[in-house]
This record gives sequence, C-alpha cells and structure tokens, in this order.
Amino acid sequence: QQRNSSNETTGFVFKNCNFTGTGGKAILGRSLRDYSRVIVANSFLSDVVRPEGWNALYPNQEATVTYVEEGNTGPGANQSQRVKYVKHLSGFALDQFLNISFIDTEGWIGQLPTKIFV
Repeated sequence: QQRNSSNETTGFVFKNCNFTGTGGKAILGRSLRDYSRVIVANSFLSDVVRPEGWNALYPNQEATVTYVEEGNTGPGANQSQRVKYVKHLSGFALDQFLNISFIDTEGWIGQLPTKIFV
C-alpha cells in the first residue's frame, strides 16, 4: 500500500479475514511509500505470518507508516516478535477504519450490479 502524504485518505483494511497458505512464510505488509497504511483486524492469522509481521522498505519510514493489528487470533497473531512500529488503535480511532464508510466514501458499493455483504 502506498500513500504519498499523510493527508491521503486511503489504506488497506483486512477485517474478519483468514490469512493462510502453504510453501513458506509471508509478511502482512511492506511500505511502498512513506505513509503506507494497513489495518488487520478481527482476523485469523495462521503460522504463515512471519514473526516480525511487517517491513518498512526504508528505516525512515518506520515513523510514518501506519500498520495496525487488533483483535486477531491464531499462531500468526502472536505479536511478541513484531516490529516495534506496529500501532494499536481502539474505540473511535479503530472504528473509523473498520466502518464501511472508510472504503465507500463515494457510494460506489451500492452501485455495483451484485450485492456485496460487508
């Protein structure tokens, strides 16, 4: 995920997902720009998730990226070896990203020909 400015209202949100796989380990995200934002919440993380969880491409990005994990379960959700710049949000700060209005600011979901359950 990439954002070129902290003012951009974009980001990836993974809510109620299953992170599984075979054939190796993976990270949850890697920054492409200084203000990358990814939220993983209320999801199952299998042991496919690497212990560090995340990767800032450049050390100076550690202060500006927003990587959030909240309410996850499974062996990959263990945060004891996570990178130190993972953020924790709760209440309104977290809800603003988990609410459908974050990804549907222009009302495009209601215009799809197929109903999507979110």
